[in-house]
Parts: sequence; C-alpha cells; structure tokens
Amino acid sequence: MLCRATAVDYLKNGNGRAVHEIGPGNFKFATAFVDAVKPSIDDLVYNAHDFSDSAFTHAQDRLSPYNGRIKFNRTSLSEFPNAVTDDSLYIVAVEVLDDTTTEFY
Repeated sequence: MLCRATAVDYLKNGNGRAVHEIGPGNFKFATAFVDAVKPSIDDLVYNAHDFSDSAFTHAQDRLSPYNGRIKFNRTSLSEFPNAVTDDSLYIVAVEVLDDTTTEFY
C-alpha cells in the first residue's frame, strides 16, 4: 500500500516531526500513515491542507482517535507556500497527483 511505503520512506529519510498533505480527500492516507509511523515517532504531527473543510467535517468521528496527531488546515494550494514555514518540509500530494492524472487523461 502506498501509505505504508511512504511511511517507511519518511522513517528512513524524513527530517523533523511534521508531514504536510495537500488535498487529504477522505483522510484514509493520513490515518494509515500515522498508524504506520506512530510506533517510531510519538510526536509526529500530520497536517492536512485543503481549500474546503467539507471532507474534514465528514471525517471528524473517524479522526477523533488521532486528535492532535492529524491537524486540518483550510489552506488553498496557492496559499500553501506562504502558510507552511517548516524548515524541513515533507509533503504528501497523493490526491493532487490523482486529480492531475485524471484531468490529463
């Protein structure tokens, strides 16, 4: 699964304690990633960024066990570079890549 492979890559190569995902969709990737990384990194924060908060609103019950570990930020793609100032930046863009491919084909 892509989320587990990304978690393994993060554990090997990621610096810092924050991950940023642009377009979290249904938050399935976020929860699987946090579950895979949690045993190794206790203080990881997974930041989900999207221009709309509707997906986050619908996923609140499912995300309640991740309180404090998965944070939602209402941020558009154009605002992202100015809104995120982490020095060591690890970005996940699964939905963005999926949407780009879908639009292309």
